[in-house]
Amino acid sequence: MISLPLSGLLSQYGFAGGWPSVFYVFGAVGTAWSLAFLIWVYEDPDCHKGIRDSERKFIVSSLGGEQHEQVSSCLQDSYKIITLCEVHSSYVSLFAATYSMDVRVDIVTILGYSNRSHGTKLRV
Repeated sequence: MISLPLSGLLSQYGFAGGWPSVFYVFGAVGTAWSLAFLIWVYEDPDCHKGIRDSERKFIVSSLGGEQHEQVSSCLQDSYKIITLCEVHSSYVSLFAATYSMDVRVDIVTILGYSNRSHGTKLRV
């Protein structure tokens, strides 16, 4: 909700020539977020150094043996989702839309075809 309007503002008023500032700002924010995540998030409570022993024991005992079952269940569910026909149809439609846009851009730029003479408003 913020990135699209912010990208427009950075493109118009940003530093480094306008639109490159979008990549610099979002790259810096993404890098800072990744570093913070790597520093403060742990794989499981046994590895976390900021948790007291009583908290750690409570968390581990409440998880029980569900932790490993949950991971294998997620992998199985992911495989089921990836192999769905609907997922493959979305890949095909995305490919077709992207390919058709590339062909239109190539026709306009390489062949010098004018879209305005035929009533379409495609701007490149």
